[in-house]
Amino acid sequence: MADSLLLDGRFELLGGGVKSTLPQCAGATFRLAPGWDASAPQPTTTTVISLLLDGERPVGYRASNRQVKLPVIVFADDRDTLAAAVEALLQAIDQQQWSMTWTRDGGLPVVFDCFKAKAASVNYNLKRQKAGKPT
Repeated sequence: MADSLLLDGRFELLGGGVKSTLPQCAGATFRLAPGWDASAPQPTTTTVISLLLDGERPVGYRASNRQVKLPVIVFADDRDTLAAAVEALLQAIDQQQWSMTWTRDGGLPVVFDCFKAKAASVNYNLKRQKAGKPT
């Protein structure tokens, strides 16, 4: 089993080119692009305030949200499937709450509770092929 990064239980980004079985974008492939960043939990302001003001030792594991950056490349056989795949992915991350599950090869899954994404940018780079060669 290879590493896995699953968004909203439907979009596999690390599975080695797993084709989508979603009806609206069947056959599309989603992959994690270079430049992704899982970030780190940010310490809360209350911890800093506590240390500065009264010297009390902060206890617990409280941390603020991560700012995850996931550039995704979508592959599809035709323009309609590509558009449907991008729309399905954008709808999934636009929900008030969704999950991201990361599983290392041979490890246990780690589930992140994610919340509505910030504005996403979409870049299309369509290349048509003739006789097996890109033009």
